[in-house]
Amino acid sequence: MIFIKDKLEGLLKQIELYEDLLAFLEQEYELLEKGEDTTEVKEKQRELRDEIADLDTEYNLKQGEKLRLISENDVEELNQFKPLLKEIYNLEQKNQKLADNS
Repeated sequence: MIFIKDKLEGLLKQIELYEDLLAFLEQEYELLEKGEDTTEVKEKQRELRDEIADLDTEYNLKQGEKLRLISENDVEELNQFKPLLKEIYNLEQKNQKLADNS
């Protein structure tokens, strides 16, 4: 049985991984602007996404449950989750546009 404390720990680990993912997306953006190869950075992004998915499975974290954990716990890192995901999404869109135009 997985307890709330454990799920919270899994969610906090995911936030760290999402922060790393954002850093690699920023690197990708810079490389795309310079017209350089992004293969290595994209591979690291895939690895991070796999780790995030593994945590979802390990801690049985579903999207609705993540939102509930965020709303019910007063942990500063959790308050960063939604803006972090939005920033990742926006940067992914910018990267895709740059990649499509090159």
